[in-house]
This record gives sequence, C-alpha cells and structure tokens, in this order.
Amino acid sequence: MAVCFDCGREFPDGERYCPFCGSPAEVEIPSDRDLRDASPGYSAGGGGRRLIVLLFALILFLGLLLFIVYMERLISVKTAQISASIY
Repeated sequence: MAVCFDCGREFPDGERYCPFCGSPAEVEIPSDRDLRDASPGYSAGGGGRRLIVLLFALILFLGLLLFIVYMERLISVKTAQISASIY
C-alpha cells in the first residue's frame, strides 16, 4: 500500500494518483549516485570536475600573467615618452 503525501490516506500500489484527493502518487527520486552513473563523461574519481577547476585556474593564471606583462610594457613606454619630452 502507498501513502498519499497530501491527505495521508493509504491506496493500492501502482496508482498514479491518489483516489481520494487526486494528488500525484509518490515518485521515486533517483539518488545522486544513479544520476552520476547515468551521466555521460562521468568518471568515478571525480576527475572531470577536477580537470575543469585545473583548466580554469590555468586560464586565470595566464590571463594575470599577460596583464602584468602588458602593464610593464605600458609603464616602460610611458616612462620613455616622459624622459624623451624632458630632454
């Protein structure tokens, strides 16, 4: 026998709706493990997520490095322009 979540009455298994109040019968919600196993590209060790985090960190690091190099060049060009205008 199944129990209705809304009205609390019991009704026969296999019914899609409660015959007393009409609310949907309990639906089995798949567990996280079932969802992970069904997902394409899932690796048991969580390597996919780790790889994404690593790639994001690498891209962030390279962007910061390029920004620093750009700022250093900009500062050296501005310094050269200022010193050329003084002399």
